[in-house]
Amino acid sequence: MIEHVQLGDDVLDYVLVGPKGVFLVRINLTTSAVHMTNRDCRLETPLGWKNIYPHPMEELERMTKHVRSVLKKQCGQAVPVTSFLIFPETPRLKVERIKANCAETFDVIDDVITKTKLELLSEATIKHIAYYCSERQVHK
Repeated sequence: MIEHVQLGDDVLDYVLVGPKGVFLVRINLTTSAVHMTNRDCRLETPLGWKNIYPHPMEELERMTKHVRSVLKKQCGQAVPVTSFLIFPETPRLKVERIKANCAETFDVIDDVITKTKLELLSEATIKHIAYYCSERQVHK
């Protein structure tokens, strides 16, 4: 697990690398209720619900595609990349019609990794990716 990795313009909170692939984790620390669909993301404010632009899942998809592309060039092979958006501080998270991994807790990461049957990456590839990401670590 590597914290605060900058790939392009994006800083990922966590990158997990293992034989089942690369897992990107983005943390959203909002303390308001969140309602997310495949089209809209709304945040509850004292004045009502406010739409969030750009949609966090669109940003996550764009970032995931970028990381896949970069890792394919670095490793010379396709690397499975899965992304997660976690809202650990929100009192209520309502998710509808979204295929992406979005949850209030980190348990969703364990669930997805456990369900992933294939171990596609060799130890050498895992080390290469981990080294590549650690070189791009931003120290806060």
